[in-house]
Amino acid sequence: MPQNGSGPPVAPERAAKSKTSEKQFTRRAPSVQEGFGQIENARVLIPAGRYQLQLSHWWTGVLFGRRPKLALIFKVVDFGEHFGVLLERWYNVTLPRHLATGRNGSFKAGWSSDLVREYVSLIGIVKRNDRIALSKYADAIVNAEIVTVSSTSKQEPLPEALHYSVIRKLLSVEARREERLEP
Repeated sequence: MPQNGSGPPVAPERAAKSKTSEKQFTRRAPSVQEGFGQIENARVLIPAGRYQLQLSHWWTGVLFGRRPKLALIFKVVDFGEHFGVLLERWYNVTLPRHLATGRNGSFKAGWSSDLVREYVSLIGIVKRNDRIALSKYADAIVNAEIVTVSSTSKQEPLPEALHYSVIRKLLSVEARREERLEP
């Protein structure tokens, strides 16, 4: 019976499959052009300023095993070079133990949190801080301030190649879907 290298013996038909699949999943070195490699999942860098955004989705989870976070992922809808770029706005939240986290996961925000303050100023009052309808951002064009992150959380400077853009603050609502549609 053939061996698969590091594990127990395998059936002949599985051995043949494992050799072909081994070639398919071999990691290749990134292509290099003019001294620069390709970086997977690199953060986006666009010029700082004000942009029009629309909510794509949100994510809840625990970062670095410490603090529960909510990330609103917005898509740039300004026409031009940066159209369709995804940027994040991060908030501190509480994650309910019995509800799902991850993409479009559940959360609870404090009444004096940045999330509730921005939401109330842009969308309207909320009755419960565990039932904030973030989907209303998807129906609106939101003006936001985008900044470039150039230092770490310890205020140490980042190399210029590692600078990235984030949403600093959601400023105003330009238009809602029901306002844009004419009967």
